[in-house]
Amino acid sequence: MRFRSIEKSPTGIKGLDMVTGGGFPQGRNTLIYGGPGTGKTFIAVEFLLNGASYYGEPGVLVSFDEPAASIVENFQTDERILEKLIKDGKIFIEDVSVALIPV
Repeated sequence: MRFRSIEKSPTGIKGLDMVTGGGFPQGRNTLIYGGPGTGKTFIAVEFLLNGASYYGEPGVLVSFDEPAASIVENFQTDERILEKLIKDGKIFIEDVSVALIPV
């Protein structure tokens, strides 16, 4: 059986690109799964920052438990790169968390 190679999108994260054989599969969804503090948001934001900054690829981050303002604050740099990319419409962060309403 012959396998065809899958085109990859580099993440810009050296070790991750090495382990994944070049990045995430192009044109496919990638789910990053893990418990609190395992680096899911870090990987996602770095991937989006590198994609928008170096490869001209816009991106969307869907957060299920953290507001966009908190994510932007956590990744704030002197250059305010994330804020600029959001303002330019190259990165969009959507918070879809559902507040629990006491019954």
